[in-house]
Amino acid sequence: MLQQISDDRHILIDALPFPYFQTDRAFFITDRSISAKTRFPSTKSFFDLIDIHSRPKLQRWTKERKGRALELNLVHGDGSIHLYDVYLVPAAPEAIHLFCIDKDQDLHRVGLLIEKVEKELLHMNYTLMHEKSELQKSLHHLQEQSLRHDQLNTVAKIAASIAHEIRNPLTSVRGFVQLMRPYLDQIGKGSYVDVVLSEIDRANQIIYDLLHLSKPTQGERQAVALAPLMEEVVLFCQSDLLIHRCAITCDTPDEPIVVVANAKQLKQVLLNMIRNSMEAIAEAGRTDGHIRLSLQATERYAQITIRDNGTGIPPDRLERLFQPFFTTKQKGTGLGLSVCKKIIEEHGGDIYVQSELGQGTTFILLLPLASEPI
Repeated sequence: MLQQISDDRHILIDALPFPYFQTDRAFFITDRSISAKTRFPSTKSFFDLIDIHSRPKLQRWTKERKGRALELNLVHGDGSIHLYDVYLVPAAPEAIHLFCIDKDQDLHRVGLLIEKVEKELLHMNYTLMHEKSELQKSLHHLQEQSLRHDQLNTVAKIAASIAHEIRNPLTSVRGFVQLMRPYLDQIGKGSYVDVVLSEIDRANQIIYDLLHLSKPTQGERQAVALAPLMEEVVLFCQSDLLIHRCAITCDTPDEPIVVVANAKQLKQVLLNMIRNSMEAIAEAGRTDGHIRLSLQATERYAQITIRDNGTGIPPDRLERLFQPFFTTKQKGTGLGLSVCKKIIEEHGGDIYVQSELGQGTTFILLLPLASEPI
């Protein structure tokens, strides 16, 4: 595994269109890219590559550690001197990454590389959506055979395989783009990084949902008091609520209502429900958006209700709402609610939905009380 990580790292480093060095704190070279080996002579110290008149700049940086970029004249293997922007990125525990951009030669190459990365990410997202479409077809075929549990198991295995294959290169691309941010910010192209990272995050969200569809959600369970958990989730959502101009109330009884559950998974379910409500309210264009959470106990179950005054859901879509890959959103993955239903069902509970178009939607979550077997 460690060898694979090392190999992946060198592939990424050698793909850089400009020289890269890794040194220790005294600037003795511990690693270099192919581009660095091609342009510069083989030396033990990075100082040996710096023109004598530029060396005091790096010596001052070594003492003061101010700034992340230096203009240095570097000596090529043929003896010629070139002006470089050298970006210094300290890394734990004792390493320093140096990215050397030739001010005359490398600027255009970097721009082309960023364009290439952006195109590859768009293609990767297109591939993800295509694979999603294929999974939808597989699921629909299984649904026609009325084998619901076998459906999810089969689709989950395919989903896990696809997700793991795509996540590894995405992680490498994200790391490279983040390393490039200081340079792109300085030349006024920082917005490129934001676009690329946004596309990566969108792809990662699809992968995250796919993996949750494939993983068992049993997890560690313990006694969970629902009222404090709900209040914590509401507090976590406050910034998003302000952005969406939504008010929220959380009505809980004084008497503790306790279930045996995985608290992290219950938070995931509630966060998903609240975010769905915020998006429905935003889509309705309401200025008086309101989400109400309430908690009560029946004889055997704890009941959590999430009610909003958003767009509502057409009756013909309600029956399919919890099916994997079915979504009412333009950019939705169609996996959030199916994952929520799976989590609640594996806790011995259930989810119900009621909705009126133009008036809003209500989700009801039932969980066995702590005294009941899970």
